[in-house]
Amino acid sequence: MKAPPQFVLGEALKCEETRHVEFKEVKGPNPFGSISNAADEYAVAFLNSEGGRIYWGIRNTDRVVVGVELSASERERLREVVVGKLSEIQPQLDPGRFKLTLHPVINGEVNSTVVELEVPAGNSSKPFYTGGHGCFVRLDGVKKKLSGQQLTDWILSRVEKNTATTSGAVTEPQLLALAQRVRRILSGHGLQPGHLARFFSARKAPFTITFADQQNDAVFLRWLDESKTAWVAQTFGVRREWIDGEDSQIFDWCDYDKRPALFLKEISQYVDSLIYDEIPASPEALFVRYGSGKDWKRKGQNRVFVIVRVPLARLSNETIIFRYVSDFMPYYWDEGRTAVQLRAWARLLFITKNISCQGCEVPLEIAEKMEDNQLFLHEIFESPKLHRRCHDWHPEDYALYPQESRVAQPDAFFEHMIAFLKTHNLPHEPTRLQ
Repeated sequence: MKAPPQFVLGEALKCEETRHVEFKEVKGPNPFGSISNAADEYAVAFLNSEGGRIYWGIRNTDRVVVGVELSASERERLREVVVGKLSEIQPQLDPGRFKLTLHPVINGEVNSTVVELEVPAGNSSKPFYTGGHGCFVRLDGVKKKLSGQQLTDWILSRVEKNTATTSGAVTEPQLLALAQRVRRILSGHGLQPGHLARFFSARKAPFTITFADQQNDAVFLRWLDESKTAWVAQTFGVRREWIDGEDSQIFDWCDYDKRPALFLKEISQYVDSLIYDEIPASPEALFVRYGSGKDWKRKGQNRVFVIVRVPLARLSNETIIFRYVSDFMPYYWDEGRTAVQLRAWARLLFITKNISCQGCEVPLEIAEKMEDNQLFLHEIFESPKLHRRCHDWHPEDYALYPQESRVAQPDAFFEHMIAFLKTHNLPHEPTRLQ
């Protein structure tokens, strides 16, 4: 075990000041205040550099031990105050990573002390700040405060250095693939780099992100951890098996077939808590034809997906981020039981949850991948090239009583739909539409 260093009054230390070591003689009548007021500044300066130690009670001109006079109560208070100020540094670090040591001075007065603060390297492209929002660095062995253009230049140089040293640094393929899939979830829902911090804030996520964290997969992986991965998966309903590379199906899904109560429960879970003042956007139900034009009947067999998209955040007039909910099962529109279920879904959505139902269609090759749950739905339904709205087809019209709407089109499946809802104790009585 390494013996602790000894500090003898009037003797010079053998070590020199370097960019990792600084000596400081404390002058004036209030040594407690001199140290406690500056400890976090020196800590930030070392964090923003390569880490190091500062010793109060060593004369910097000749490395001679002069000590600091601190009473027993002042030494105790110093520990409390310094630890408190270190815990206010942003971004936050575990205070246990710092080490504050009070060394007795040999041959000195009873209360003579050398105060040592050991600071780890920050290893971050983001600057550290004191609780008072001051940013300090070590330049030529001296603590220097940065602001304005100096701070901007320092951040840019740090990002460039971090990018250069971490680019291609991920040697574990599975970790690299995981980081890429998490980034794919975000981009696959329309989130660009400039959106992420605002989106996390809007969703009250317990974390944020900077542009520096998104420079490449390596630095993104340093930002990512298990809690962030789980939050992203839960927020967008993405299967953890897909994130971990164990399966090709992207989204969580429930088997709604013959289970309208489960369908209504799942949809209610996401839409009932929406507050328009917080998210000025409305949920929408998409009834998606399996094939475009004549292909829907000829090759798609008149099948239809039901997809509900629920707004998570509105970042601008043009950018709304949605969560997509579906069982990815294509139902036959005009055959037996599934035709009844489609109309039941439309009625529950339109009447019970006041969600508009939009008819649309996608090409066969897109529909096949949707059925396999291998596409990010946002990229389909935000692209006019990949889907088309069917303005002459309104699925909810087939689920309405004639007295509910002048455009109601109850067909041969209508009475069966009402009986189906009755059997499952779900709303089925005529209503007065607003």
